[in-house]
This record gives sequence, C-alpha cells and structure tokens, in this order.
Amino acid sequence: MRRNLSKTLILLFSSLVLGLFISSFARAGDRALLNVIGYSYDGRYFSFEEYGVQDGSGFSYSSIYIVDLNDDSWVTGTPIRVVEEYDEATYEVEPIDYGKNMQKVRKIAFEKAQARLEGLNINTPAQVLAFIGDGEVNDIEGLSLEFNLPGYSGGIRSEDITVSLEIYKTNSALDCEFFEPPMGFLVKLKSELMIKEVYRDEVLPRSRACPITYKIAGIYAPFEALDLTKAVAIISVYSFGYEGRDRRFVAIPIGE
Repeated sequence: MRRNLSKTLILLFSSLVLGLFISSFARAGDRALLNVIGYSYDGRYFSFEEYGVQDGSGFSYSSIYIVDLNDDSWVTGTPIRVVEEYDEATYEVEPIDYGKNMQKVRKIAFEKAQARLEGLNINTPAQVLAFIGDGEVNDIEGLSLEFNLPGYSGGIRSEDITVSLEIYKTNSALDCEFFEPPMGFLVKLKSELMIKEVYRDEVLPRSRACPITYKIAGIYAPFEALDLTKAVAIISVYSFGYEGRDRRFVAIPIGE
C-alpha cells in the first residue's frame, strides 16, 4: 500500500511540475502586439506601433515607427521608443498591473510622437486588406496570404492577389555567433497577370537582431485606395529572447 501511495505521489508531483513547465513555456517570450496608426494624406508615410511586455524584465514598452514608403526607410528620429521605468518601492508593495503600466507607456509614446505624426500629416486611416490572427489555424505557418482590393459596395475591385514569403539563411550586421544562422526573407506578389518579387533581404540591419523565422501578419492600404501603389505588408519577425521567442514587426512596401 505504501508503494502504491509513493507511486501516486510521484505521479502527482510529476504532473504538477510538467503543468507548470508547459504553462511557463506557453507564456514565455515577448509577443509584441500591433497597432497600425495610418498613412500620411499623400500616402508617402506609413506609421504603426508595436507594444507589449518584455520577457525577462517584465517592463511594458511601446515603439512607434514611421516609414517613408518612397525609399523604404525609417523617418529620421524614429522609431520612438518608450520603456517602463523600474520603481522598486512600488513593486515591493503592489502587484504588477501589466495592463495599467502598458496603457501609461503607450500614452507617453504617442505624446512623444504626436508632433512628428502631425507634421507629416499622418491622418489617413489604413484599411486591412487581409490579416492572419494569432489564433488562426489554417494559416499557422504564415507564408502566404490571398487578398483583394475591396469595392465601395462590399464587392471586390480587382483580380485575386497572393503575397508569399520565402525564408533563407543570410548575413547580419549583428554578431549572431551564439544563435542559429540569421534568416532573411523575400516577398513576392502573384496574380493571374504577373509574378513579381517586391522585396529581398541582403545583409540584415542591426535593428533586426538575429531572426530565426518570419510570418506574414497582414496587408494594409490607405482608406479607399484604388490600387496597391501604397500597400504595405506587415511581417512578424521572430528572434530568441530571454525566455523564449520574441516577436517584432517590419513594414514592407509592396506597391506595384
């Protein structure tokens, strides 16, 4: 009887440890969330925010990007980054309220970015042409996404278009010796009339860190756009963090 009791206790303890491990693993990493801010009136500039809670430190953060679509570059002085400051006295007395802290950090980031956003007339909404949500089952690999331009009455405006992602080993400006080989990507557009490569990584910038894989997040265009001239693909970038995989975003112009 004692032997059976010991086996039962061991099984219960093992299940508890395994459950805690799976739970912590599922929560590990830093999965940034995406907030698309919009376009400038002339469609030249595109802005988005990535925000979340850092793995390791647990600090909330917000980064606001403004991309010049004419030359696929960040506008000078951006991204605007704000990270929660550590308040030891508060954390020792009160539990960490991630939602409240994140809201505060995001507010500060937008206050810092307001003059730049207004100066570039970034006030045109971005419409979502297609998006792969985090809970999506069918497109879990995120390597292709089919979409179209919506019509004013709810129909479609052109032939179906597929954006596809190819991932390959490349070089990075950052030393990735202690990680897996850095991965780059290329983006292609395909329709009945054409197949076109619209973007290809060469040497990865330091800001990309040491990516291990990518996924398509979504396709955006200015509100009431008549074509894909100013369309943007948002690509999720995954790299190793302190507790698991971290996710960030890059905006890739895909205008024809």
